[in-house]
Amino acid sequence: MRQLLLWLKRIFTMKNARVIVADAAASTLPDAFANKVYGEAMLTMQPLEHKKAIIAEAFRILKTRRLLRYSRIRLTARQRERRGEKRCF
Repeated sequence: MRQLLLWLKRIFTMKNARVIVADAAASTLPDAFANKVYGEAMLTMQPLEHKKAIIAEAFRILKTRRLLRYSRIRLTARQRERRGEKRCF
């Protein structure tokens, strides 16, 4: 985990940025705290209810009219079928 945190801090070198490693559905950050929320390939790996909780948390901690960005792993139809999913969120 420490190596991941150090790697993220090297990537996000902005002076006013902070990398926080926390539960994406319960970050413990205050309401309207962040200008930007970024998640890397995390929603694809979660069941639908947890995806909803993660997105709700992101909107809670975001200031009004700010940036929310989640990248996602693109799964083929066969990969989704193996996982028992009809479609991705």
